[in-house]
Amino acid sequence: MKPLPLSVTLGAALAFTGCGANANARDGSLSPATGSAFTEVTLPQGTLLPLSLTSAVGSDTSAVEDAVTAELTHAITLDGRDVLPAGARLSGVVTVVDGSGRLRGRPTIQFRVRFLRAGNTQYNVETAGLSPQAPSITQREVRLGPGADVTTYLTVPLTVRVPSH
Repeated sequence: MKPLPLSVTLGAALAFTGCGANANARDGSLSPATGSAFTEVTLPQGTLLPLSLTSAVGSDTSAVEDAVTAELTHAITLDGRDVLPAGARLSGVVTVVDGSGRLRGRPTIQFRVRFLRAGNTQYNVETAGLSPQAPSITQREVRLGPGADVTTYLTVPLTVRVPSH
């Protein structure tokens, strides 16, 4: 009988013992092997994300690609189950800056969330852009500081891992 190559032997041992991890195709993070204490839950497109900024943005101080950070102000639930905890951290970037001018209209700034970190896991997210505008045409800039409440929503479904019950 011919000996099996080492890679086949190790692969069979891992499959037999249930060891290892499965790569999450969407975000590349690792998820525990089958039979673990986690379940995958998919938040649908349109899920609202209530946020509190932890960084400042302004039409007079920010530039495109500047970092923006925020936290969830409330837990996100699905079917009565907490899926994302309050305080989960989000990060993104400024995508548009349009300063004011005498004849240009209201200043605007737009930013978008790209990542969400819940516990030790980071997820790629796609959200609607946030576009706060100055409240009046006479205001020369729009600024949001840490603690400012904003809301966005998922533009594509997001699958996250939550502890099994």
